[in-house]
Amino acid sequence: MQPEAVSVNRGTTRDLWHRRLGHPSDQAMSLFSNNIGSYNKDHCDKCDVCFRGKQTRLPFSISESKATNCFDLIHFNIWGALQTESLTEAHYFSSIVNDASRSTSVCLMKEKSEASQLVKNFCSIVINSI
Repeated sequence: MQPEAVSVNRGTTRDLWHRRLGHPSDQAMSLFSNNIGSYNKDHCDKCDVCFRGKQTRLPFSISESKATNCFDLIHFNIWGALQTESLTEAHYFSSIVNDASRSTSVCLMKEKSEASQLVKNFCSIVINSI
């Protein structure tokens, strides 16, 4: 069995290889320097993805609020604005999670201002189903 050969286009930029390899550290990138040329060690400070990956936050505190019945507690989030619009030209979406059952509803929105009407409609559906 012959070892596999790897062909590297030396014309490809080191930044591209950094992205292709999953944003490895400077130390890991230096291992590839023979194949891709010298690597700028300051690159990781300028790479937005590497910067975001190093960000940390405190863990959420454990919630004492636990719903025992459906619709006793719901979680509502608005996501967006998305750069790529949906087929219905929506740039936002909302998610509604029922705490007891963990069932989730997702609604697309063209404008953020549609959220209040979505909450009213959701509450009407819940009231009529009980």
